[in-house]
Amino acid sequence: MELTKQKREFILVLSTHEKLGSIVLPYLAESSSKPFISISERLTVFNLDQYIDKLPDYAIEMIRHSDEYTVTNIIKRFTSKKCPAKTFFVSAQGEYFNDFIRPFIDRHVDKILRMAARFHIPVYLDEGSPNLYPEALLIVEKEEAEPKFNFIKTEDGTRYILQIYHKEKLIKTATKENRVISYQPCWLLSNNRLLCFTGDFDGKKLEPFIRKEFIAIQKSAEKKYFEAFIKKNLKSGSVNAEGFDIINIEAEKKVQLSLEIDWQGQAVLSIYFMYGSKRILAGNKQDVFVTLKVENDNYVFYRFKRDRAWENQITAKLLKKGLKMLNENSLKLASTADDSLFKHYELIEWVSKHEAFIKSINAVVVQNIHATNYYLSTVHTDFKISMENDWFDIHAMVHFGTHYQIPFIRLREYILKDIREFPLPNGEIAILPLEWFAKYRDFLMFSEENNKNIRINKHHFQLVNESIGSLDTDFQEKIKNLNFNKDNSVTPPKSLKTKLRPYQLDGLKWMLFLNENRLGGILADDMGLGKTIQTLALLLTVQKKVPSLIIMPASLIHNWTNEIKRFAPSIKILNHTGIGRSTEAQVLKHHDLILTTYGTVRNDIAALKKFHFEYIILDESQAIKNPESRTSQAVNELESNHKLVLTGTPVENSLIDLWSQLNFLNKGLLGNLELFKNEYLFPLDRNKDEEIQKRLKKIIEPFILRRRKEEVAKDLPSLTEDIRYCEMSDQQRKFYETEKGQIRRQVLENIEKNGLGNSSIEILRAMMRLRQLSNHPIMMDDSYDGDSGKFDEVLRSIHNIVEEKNKVLVFSSFVKHLNIFAKHFESVGINYSMLTGSTKDREAVVNSFKNDQDTHVFLISIKAGGVGLNLTEADYVFLLDPWWNPAVEQQAISRAHRIGQSKNVFAYKFISKDTIEEKILKLQEKKKMLADTFVSSNNPLKDINKEEIVELFD
Repeated sequence: MELTKQKREFILVLSTHEKLGSIVLPYLAESSSKPFISISERLTVFNLDQYIDKLPDYAIEMIRHSDEYTVTNIIKRFTSKKCPAKTFFVSAQGEYFNDFIRPFIDRHVDKILRMAARFHIPVYLDEGSPNLYPEALLIVEKEEAEPKFNFIKTEDGTRYILQIYHKEKLIKTATKENRVISYQPCWLLSNNRLLCFTGDFDGKKLEPFIRKEFIAIQKSAEKKYFEAFIKKNLKSGSVNAEGFDIINIEAEKKVQLSLEIDWQGQAVLSIYFMYGSKRILAGNKQDVFVTLKVENDNYVFYRFKRDRAWENQITAKLLKKGLKMLNENSLKLASTADDSLFKHYELIEWVSKHEAFIKSINAVVVQNIHATNYYLSTVHTDFKISMENDWFDIHAMVHFGTHYQIPFIRLREYILKDIREFPLPNGEIAILPLEWFAKYRDFLMFSEENNKNIRINKHHFQLVNESIGSLDTDFQEKIKNLNFNKDNSVTPPKSLKTKLRPYQLDGLKWMLFLNENRLGGILADDMGLGKTIQTLALLLTVQKKVPSLIIMPASLIHNWTNEIKRFAPSIKILNHTGIGRSTEAQVLKHHDLILTTYGTVRNDIAALKKFHFEYIILDESQAIKNPESRTSQAVNELESNHKLVLTGTPVENSLIDLWSQLNFLNKGLLGNLELFKNEYLFPLDRNKDEEIQKRLKKIIEPFILRRRKEEVAKDLPSLTEDIRYCEMSDQQRKFYETEKGQIRRQVLENIEKNGLGNSSIEILRAMMRLRQLSNHPIMMDDSYDGDSGKFDEVLRSIHNIVEEKNKVLVFSSFVKHLNIFAKHFESVGINYSMLTGSTKDREAVVNSFKNDQDTHVFLISIKAGGVGLNLTEADYVFLLDPWWNPAVEQQAISRAHRIGQSKNVFAYKFISKDTIEEKILKLQEKKKMLADTFVSSNNPLKDINKEEIVELFD
């Protein structure tokens, strides 16, 4: 390789170092017209920088290799002390030099010579002169030489002859010109050629044959020689034998997978390849294995060679089954749990699942994990399901291979307690499949043992279907009726005096599905979607001779009564409230439907629990959200064929609310309260565990029907208006009646004294006082410490709307009334906006309501905000105290129901029953022009006679 214009080239020189032996050194040499080249400069790492841009990469690499065996670097590498070269080589003679230093040099010499052969770099033999003649140029052969060992056994002894072949030609070894320049890897200088050798041939075996033709082994040393030297060479070289036999065998091939824990605590499968009885670890580098049998003076060698292609094929198949190489000897699972304590469980499970595959590759598994003997065969289950009344009876067996059949119920406590080790009768430990703990946990948690079978309530049909339903083809047919099919046709009852909207028809279908299967459910539609209408449609469809019972807050009694009269007048109802109510069965059974309150049930539970109802329906069922309350306990004592609950907010504070309602409907659906807390409530509260959330949803989904307003918008009119009648509380009623008596007397006296025409102001003032009492007595008397039926009903509705994340406009003609609500909202942390005549920054208040996603309530004085506002963010409007002029009410509703509104709007007028509010509405119906008269006339009472005035105050 020419380096410069001065014909300098890169060469190598084979030299003999006084202490190190044969080494190869890189030089720059100059050529001339003379018949030789002259060495000009030795190349080392110290002068490399000046040539680094001129030399190719392989030349630089060769220089670096040669630098490794400079005397300085050899001393640095093989001693930790600084010492002169002479001292070092005195201590580093003999075995230490031959076993450590020379092999290190040989490896670097080998790399240099192989690159010289590849890149055609001239190599010269050092003859002690700076001038190198063509006769000193050596040929570096690329093709390796092959040694052949010849052993000739006779009666007198054994003769050992080593022959060297290169390119199939015999190389004469017994000549003094031959020299071993590197032992391992071996390089031989022979007749100006440098020959490298195959494999791990050791040049020390060659050296004796440079001096003589053969080596003679005496008869006395023959046995030891055969057992050691000849056996060793049979593993690595080509051997010719005379006087004894070498038999190449085809050993039977098998695989052994050893289940172990490695030094890092990882569960592994160590791979052993079995050739006959010989067990070979996968990472073993040896290819040929030899055994010797000696009988008398007869020597027979048996030799087999590993089938590397077969071994690689086996390893590749294992890797395709979810394993990966940890190292050259061992496999581990490609994906495994973080907890090393249980990693061997996963690997054992892998072995069990892949039993057939392991057999197919002619493999066996041995165990070396702890002192435990694990069961390693397949595990499978079979289930047979039968249905009896309200129960599933499940014959379930676990098959551990063909050895054991164990009732599945025996595994119940293991799965529920997350114990994967299950002892078998023979002492082996079976590892239960990890997937069983998710798949069967809830199913087993809600089941019980029944004569070695599993018994589980019908209301857990979803769990049965999810866990084992697909394993029993007959079961799929049996539960067809237990799957709600929205496409099933249903005809609304003819006696229902209204047409059901499509989603309401779906609700009826769902309730009938529950009815047919004796299951209870929660109808949890948004407020305004007609839970009452759907319930009445159900009752008319399934009406029996046995009466049904609806329990509700006292404020809803009047609304239910009105709705029944309006939409289901054929239902004979009994209002089971008040002092004069009867608890006699004879009275109850002569009605189709009994309306009562939660408080009444608490008081009458001793009598009511003796009666068996067709349906028990709870309206605003969150009233039983506390399972420890007297109300909840009383309701749960009642008996019926069917149960249904209605609520817009099945969960107000905690999932215990949901448990309490579902436990009333389908006892045991979510287990007892302690189980529910431990299995669902605590994990969800603490960790927001999505898997547990899915498990819970899977159980309760069939029993809750919830439609949001936006989901059914296409079935709704743009505006729905309704009147909510509110029962006054006992304290409020007493206060109202007392005040009403005094006010009535004063009005009549004033009319008698001054005449009707001159009493207008007094009459209007009196009506205003009764309107305030109808809202809340505290509006007239700050010392009043009782409650208000209307206030409680409005709050209940607002809480529902807040829970649903909707927005509501609350209008009142009394700022004082709005302040009562504002005070309550502040005490419970509900965000609200408020607009009255005294509000200074109207725009900021309006924008706060419109733009703040957490502000769901806008309290508005009807005079201050009845007109001029665009509040289409709201989809509910509450009119707390009806304005005399219906046009004003319509203007208030139009704040939400106007151009730009994309949602359906629900407007509710709240009327206190048995008050002046109710009488004004009745009077409006009687005299259609009354409202206009009150606004447009200078004397709004001029068209009302004395009898009508008196009636207002009765």
